[in-house]
Amino acid sequence: PELFRLPAAVFPYEMEARLVSRRHTVKAVRFPSPVTTPDVENNTVHAEFFVPTGAGPARRPAVIVLHILGADFALSRFIAARLADRGVAALFVKLPYYGERRPPGGGKRFLSADVERTVLSMRQGVCDVRRAAAWLASRPEVDPKRLGVTGVSLGGIVSSVAAAVDPT
Repeated sequence: PELFRLPAAVFPYEMEARLVSRRHTVKAVRFPSPVTTPDVENNTVHAEFFVPTGAGPARRPAVIVLHILGADFALSRFIAARLADRGVAALFVKLPYYGERRPPGGGKRFLSADVERTVLSMRQGVCDVRRAAAWLASRPEVDPKRLGVTGVSLGGIVSSVAAAVDPT
């Protein structure tokens, strides 16, 4: 579907270590969304990369993890950490208008009475997942042929649409 197509692109990203545990390391990751909105804060994707530590294959499978509608990130972080504990890299991605992506004042949401913004948020979320998959595929510790996406609640909807429209 044209709405979700992305041209091949090289894009900048930032990554910094946040947490090191016995089984995995968590790194904060930021990169530009391929879809821009009038809200500057919303146009940077914020994610957390859970990288397994210890012995294992040089290139591991990886999963993009998306969160619930209620903006409670604990469940998605738990899922990402358990995947990493089992040798699967996980990238927890915050959807449009959540976390650091919400403009000051906090009034704007992914889903709202503003139908046009809701449609744009869905498009942006799906395209952000596709860009996150491209980023994961470029990582030396990730097997680009073994990528997945999962989510709960709103994240389940976005992940389903992203998987359905992905050409690979």
